Amino acid sequence: MAKKTQDSDTQEETSRIVELRVSSDGGNTWGRHKVNMGVDLEESGLRVGEIFKWQD
Repeated sequence: MAKKTQDSDTQEETSRIVELRVSSDGGNTWGRHKVNMGVDLEESGLRVGEIFKWQD
């Protein structure tokens, strides 16, 4: 049973990764980043000063 728990934890963690539009220059140019929304901000993949918005 422990294996099933690990598999569901991995699946749950993966489902928290989303692709966002990210800008580091105040919105003048945009790139795409995969960000983990299930962890602290420091560990998410975003950097200080970046702004983001959900994909259109």
